[in-house]
Amino acid sequence: MIGEKIPVQIYNRSVEIDAEGLTPLEVNALANYVTEKMKEIEAQTKIVDSGKLAMLAAINIADELFNLKKQKETYSHLDEKKLEEFLNTLQSALKEA
Repeated sequence: MIGEKIPVQIYNRSVEIDAEGLTPLEVNALANYVTEKMKEIEAQTKIVDSGKLAMLAAINIADELFNLKKQKETYSHLDEKKLEEFLNTLQSALKEA
């Protein structure tokens, strides 16, 4: 539902998230993911400032997203290439028949 606010905990801080089509379960899963990223970065860097941790987590998650997009583009291109090869093989076989 548009405008529905869902209360969640992110890094021991209560916030309300505008769901925008997400279920409460999905919003909580996202909040938990951000919290885990912040905890990972805290453990690696010993930074305790939650604002800095949040920014580093955002950069880390954005990097994950960009890498997934690159992978998707690569696989999509490979799929198109394989499909084109298959069609060429099929056309050749039909011409011979």
